Amino acid sequence: MNRECESLTIVTPPAFDISIGLSSTNIMKFDFNYITQDEIVYGGSFGMRPHSKSPKNSIDGVADLFLGYNLAGCIIIGVNAGITHSTGECYLDSQNCIQSRTGYKGNIGMAMKFIMTYTKIPITIGAYGNNAGIGMTIGTIF
Repeated sequence: MNRECESLTIVTPPAFDISIGLSSTNIMKFDFNYITQDEIVYGGSFGMRPHSKSPKNSIDGVADLFLGYNLAGCIIIGVNAGITHSTGECYLDSQNCIQSRTGYKGNIGMAMKFIMTYTKIPITIGAYGNNAGIGMTIGTIF
C-alpha cells in the first residue's frame, strides 16, 4: 500500500465484519465477512422475511456468497452471488383449487461498505443490490 493510502487505513487485516441489513423486499439480512492479510474479502450472507402481509413480495429468503477487496483500508467493494427462494402469488387452476408456485432462482449483484470510526470501534455502512432487491446494512469490524 502506498503512503497516501496509509492515512485512510482504518482496519488492519486480518479482521471480521458482521452486519445486519434490510432490503427493499423486506428481507432481513445478516452478513459475515473475513478480511485477509492481503486485503481480499471473503464472506457470506443469509436473509429471510420475518412476516409477509403483501402478496406482491414473493421472495421468502436469500443466501449469498461474497468476494471483494478492502480498498485503501476503508472501503469494501465486491460481487455477490447466491440463490433466492420465492413463493409466487396464489392462483386458481382449472378445477378452481388454490395453488401457489414456489421455487429457487439464482441472483448476482454487487455490494459496497464504507468503514468509519465515529465510535471507539469501527462501524460499517453499506449498500447492496442484486436480482433479489436492493438494501442497506450497518455493522462493525473486530
